[in-house]
Amino acid sequence: MTDKVCSTKPNTHLVKNNSLINRLWRQRWLWMMVLPGILFVLVFNYIPMSGLILIFRNASTFTGAFGNKWVGFDNFKFLQDPEFHQVFFNTIRIAFWKLVFTFIAPLVLALLLNEVTNLKFKRSVQTLTYLPYFISWVVVAGLFDHLLSVQTGIVNDFIKLFGAEPIFFLGDTKTFIPVIVVSAVWKTVGFSCIIYLASISSISVELYEAAYSDGAGRLAQLRHITLPGIMPTITILLVLAAPSLVNAGFDQIYLFQNPLNIKVSDIIESYVLRMGLGSGMYSYSAAIGILNSILSTTLLLLVNTISKRSGGSGIW
Repeated sequence: MTDKVCSTKPNTHLVKNNSLINRLWRQRWLWMMVLPGILFVLVFNYIPMSGLILIFRNASTFTGAFGNKWVGFDNFKFLQDPEFHQVFFNTIRIAFWKLVFTFIAPLVLALLLNEVTNLKFKRSVQTLTYLPYFISWVVVAGLFDHLLSVQTGIVNDFIKLFGAEPIFFLGDTKTFIPVIVVSAVWKTVGFSCIIYLASISSISVELYEAAYSDGAGRLAQLRHITLPGIMPTITILLVLAAPSLVNAGFDQIYLFQNPLNIKVSDIIESYVLRMGLGSGMYSYSAAIGILNSILSTTLLLLVNTISKRSGGSGIW
């Protein structure tokens, strides 16, 4: 009798498996749409991680792809190299100023556009500031090179009108970083501005009406309604931008770089390229790259944790 009763009990493990299989089958078209993204991340992000073994070997042009000798942490000797110290300082300095201005500029632009009542003017400004985002850095670098040219640049033409000497902006170590920051702001301000404007549009109009009826002016509404309303968006964008403190933007810097400004423009990414492909020191450059990735991840986790513990939003 007992055996019969036991035999009639459903197999819960089998039911769970069938349920999982059924759910996967019902959602098969959704998984098919997600599959290309999963494969892309797997092939280009996870499989290449097997090459991290390079940092513990002496791989170079002469020893082959994976080297012929295990050297442990010898490739991390760059931490004691004064040249790398200068490169790291250049990266932090450029990345810091880019982060400050590319973060503040779109926020200020969005707050200003939010106060504009002329829709035609507002949309025109949005379009003009958004278009540079789709221009590649190759074109932007060529454009700024022509604008800032000592002989034919329109900027130096204005400087000459006031009786001053022309400035070689891309060759002067004092003006190189401002050029980098200005070009970065010009290219990205429109895209980030749209994100803030979308966040502002989600704020209830009734809040502004109530504040207006209580006598609150534009500045008071901005301070007590608009900024608190978009604070979650500001926090998330700040968290996502934190890793850029050790990534100054290789594509931009490499195109603006030249022998005259190399002292301040040589960043970690360009240094890795020069030491890896230029000098054939693959393990050495791989060690620098992995350290840069670790620092980026650490900054992301740190800023996200601080944001959540301070009562703000996080990305998870």
